[in-house]
Amino acid sequence: MNRRRRTTRATRALGLGVWLWVVALPSCDRRFEFDVPDAGEEPSLPTPQTDEAPTDDDPVVPPPPAESSSAETDAPPSTTSPEPDAAPAASSPAPDTSTDEPPTGACATDADCGHSELHCDPGTGICFECVVDEQCGDPELPKCDPELQRCVECTADTDCASESICDLVVRRCQQHCLQRSDCPAGTHDCDHEVCVNCDSDRECVSEEAPHCGVGGTRCAECAADEHCVAPMVCDALMGVCVACRDSRDCDSGQACDPTTHACSE
Repeated sequence: MNRRRRTTRATRALGLGVWLWVVALPSCDRRFEFDVPDAGEEPSLPTPQTDEAPTDDDPVVPPPPAESSSAETDAPPSTTSPEPDAAPAASSPAPDTSTDEPPTGACATDADCGHSELHCDPGTGICFECVVDEQCGDPELPKCDPELQRCVECTADTDCASESICDLVVRRCQQHCLQRSDCPAGTHDCDHEVCVNCDSDRECVSEEAPHCGVGGTRCAECAADEHCVAPMVCDALMGVCVACRDSRDCDSGQACDPTTHACSE
């Protein structure tokens, strides 16, 4: 009987030891030491922890200091206050150079030209031989050339008779041709569908007309200004040296007489 009681007590002691082992296992430290409750105290279960607190064995590393930009540390503090934005400079209006008065020597009506055969071009304020066809009284020069503002023989082929075309270089009606045989006897050649009398100075042997005129229509006194003695200029339409071709060749306040081709007040 005593033997059975000792066996039962040993079994109970062993069971209590196993239970204490299981309960105390989570609270053991790194030296495998256990916190055994005192006699008469009931063991308490450890509280579960998610983050392990640092121990004395784990050194605490302080956080690195915050970095600051070199511009903030190196730049000296500003001692001047910012200036206010300058107001834009007021722009002065451009001076008015326009005038309602015509320039010196300009015309407003034909009466300002001072010559019965000169007519005022209101667009330019210059006196010319003509502005419209009706101002050309010579039947051989019935058309007013809009560019030269001079009376000429033609400005288009329709101004010429049959078998002739208008040579726009000299504003004259010339014989139309496709080849040299289409031209009259004595004609030098067919050039650009027009019968011509020369194509260079070598065809012109007269001392009075040593140059092949513009367009080759005839031998003439001049074909360019350099053929004239300054201040004379070459009138290519007539092939002669003149003092003026129109009023643009004259000084301010003067006009070119279309008859004499001389500048006058």
